Amino acid sequence: MTEEALLDLARRYAWWRVPAEALPDRRRFIAQVMEHGTWEDAHALLADWGRDAFTGVLRDPPPGVLSPRSWRFWHVRLGCGEPAEAAPPGRVIPA
Repeated sequence: MTEEALLDLARRYAWWRVPAEALPDRRRFIAQVMEHGTWEDAHALLADWGRDAFTGVLRDPPPGVLSPRSWRFWHVRLGCGEPAEAAPPGRVIPA
């Protein structure tokens, strides 16, 4: 995937950030594409950055990005089996 194609994905899926600043935060960027990306965009990124990068997001997801539906879909799609939890773990705010 070219740098320009990655910047285009960043413009679309991390719209609140300068595209070049969104790419270094790979975990958050991949999670955004996993949640909001088209089939083509998500699979182009998967082909370029690899399965390990995507499963890494499932092991340590950024809080509040992945919906329960995407959480389950990507576990199954990446061959990780059914997720142990129905939804991705969220941020715990101490009382």
